[in-house]
Amino acid sequence: MTRHTRKWKEAQLEGLKKLINSHKVIAIAMAENMPARMLHELRAKLADKAQIRFSKVRVIKKALSESKFSGFPLDDHLKGQIAIIASNIDPFELYSLVKKNKIRTYLKVGEIADNDIVVPSGDTNLPPGPDLSMLKAANLPVAMQGSSIKILKDTVVLKRGQEATQEVVNALMKLDIKPHEIMLRISIACDGKTIYTAEALDIDLEKFLQDLQTCYSNAFALAYSICYVTPQNIGLLIQKAYREALSVAREGKIITKETLPEMLAKAHIGAQKVKALAKLD
Repeated sequence: MTRHTRKWKEAQLEGLKKLINSHKVIAIAMAENMPARMLHELRAKLADKAQIRFSKVRVIKKALSESKFSGFPLDDHLKGQIAIIASNIDPFELYSLVKKNKIRTYLKVGEIADNDIVVPSGDTNLPPGPDLSMLKAANLPVAMQGSSIKILKDTVVLKRGQEATQEVVNALMKLDIKPHEIMLRISIACDGKTIYTAEALDIDLEKFLQDLQTCYSNAFALAYSICYVTPQNIGLLIQKAYREALSVAREGKIITKETLPEMLAKAHIGAQKVKALAKLD
C-alpha cells in the first residue's frame, strides 16, 4: 500500500510539474464546497483556454517549488481544498473567464453573507397562511393585499459579514432567492513576472473601459486647449490655427489670397454706395 501511495504521489508530482512548466500563467484557486458536477462543467468550458488540476496541498507545493515559478512566494495561498489552473492567456482574462462560470444557490444556516442581501418589494404570489408569519420572522415588512402577500419595501435581511439565521434562510428559500454564489475562486495568479492578487484581477471591464474613455476625452481636451501637439489632435490644431490667422488677417486688413476676394468685394460695395450718394447730389 505504501509503495502504491508513493507511486501515485510521484506520478501526481511529475504530471503537475509538466503542466505548470508548459504554460505561461498559473493560478491558485479555492475549490471548497464546489459540487463535482460544476467542476466537471467548468473544466469542459475552459478546456481550450486553461487546464484545472486538483491534488493534495503538499504535492502542489512541491510541484511549484520544483517548477519555473519556484522563485515566487505562493505558499501562503496553498491552504485548504485548492486547484492549480494553468493557462497561456492573460491573468485578467483567465480570472474573468473563471468568474463568469458560477452558479447561484440558496443560503445555508450559519453561512456568512458575502454582500448585503436585499429582498425587493412587490407581490410574492404567496397565498395567506403560515408564509405570512415566516416572512415576518425574517423582519420583512409584509401585508396581505388582495389574495397574496406583498412585501412593502426593499429590505436588507442580511448585511455583509453577518451569519445567516434559520428565519432568514427559510424566507429566502420560500421567495426563491439564491444569494449565494459558488465558483472556483482564484486567490492569486502569476505570469512568470508578476504576482496578481484576486483584488487586482477582479476588474469590472465595462467600468474600466468607460473610465479609459473618460481619461482619453479629458486628456484630448486638455492637449487641445493648451495647443499641445499629438498625432490625435494635430489636424484640429492646424484648422484652429488657420481660422485664427484668417481672423487676424481680416481684422488687420492684411492682403492674402484668402482675404483679397473679401476685401475687393467690400471695396466694390463701398464704391457702389459712394456712387449712389454722388448721383443724389
